[in-house]
Amino acid sequence: MSGDEDVLLTVSQQKSLADFCVLRELGSGSYSNVYFATSKSDGHKYALKICSKERISRERKVKSVFREKNALMVLSTAQKKKPFIVMLYCTFQDESSLYFVLGYAEHKDLAEKMIKIKTLDLDTVRFVISELITAIAYCHENGILHRDIKPGNMLIKDDHHVMLGDFGECITIEENEKTIASDSNRKCSFVGSHLYVTPEVLRGQAVDETCDYYARITKNLFQWPEDFPCPKAKSAILEFLEPKKEDRLGSKHKNGFSGIKEHEYFTGIDWDNLWRLDSPLARYYKKEATCDIVDDPLDQF
Repeated sequence: MSGDEDVLLTVSQQKSLADFCVLRELGSGSYSNVYFATSKSDGHKYALKICSKERISRERKVKSVFREKNALMVLSTAQKKKPFIVMLYCTFQDESSLYFVLGYAEHKDLAEKMIKIKTLDLDTVRFVISELITAIAYCHENGILHRDIKPGNMLIKDDHHVMLGDFGECITIEENEKTIASDSNRKCSFVGSHLYVTPEVLRGQAVDETCDYYARITKNLFQWPEDFPCPKAKSAILEFLEPKKEDRLGSKHKNGFSGIKEHEYFTGIDWDNLWRLDSPLARYYKKEATCDIVDDPLDQF
């Protein structure tokens, strides 16, 4: 049994803010703030997402919060072989806030790292992409569309493996299909990040599982450099970026996840054992003294 499973809590357990030491802020959103926190009972590290009930109501995000909780419960309960999804340990609430106790990303997210290092070598890119694809496929197998795939939601654990986080824009495949069936003429609403939007969203059309694979790649318009170093990667990118979703790599018409694994770019990837392998991302991180234990930010109130 993994360390994560050893400390796994259930939503039914009664927890409160008093059970955690809140140490520093990690990030914020329109209705939530995320903090680094430790358990007072055993010192285990967590990311504590605190959602303001008042801001949730004001932003009309009640349904989104329940979707996020339900999706993470399903994914956290089902995962057995570390499929690169952030773990939900428990949830609780008080008069003013909702709380998600989540897996902690020791090395923050890939977007922040890429600002510093600019580029990754080809082997590392392929490894990281393979982990992310595994995470996306795992979501789809469990009936969930993430709908906001981007480097900022690719969290890096202490072992330098990737875990997909931030399910605030997710929806179940069943709910998505019911919405499509209920009114085929209705324009579909935009969710996620505008830099990674798919063609079907721009056309006001319904999305499906391939939106997650498309968003994983694109950011505005791009040109191929003359010395692009990997023709197989170029082929995969072009297939992921097919304007017609039914022609896109990863679509049901292209044999889904199995079709991706069979693409020549991924030849040699040990899909079943990725989580057991040493991540090549580790070479981009130097040993640094941790500065996690700092004053409680609430003491400054």
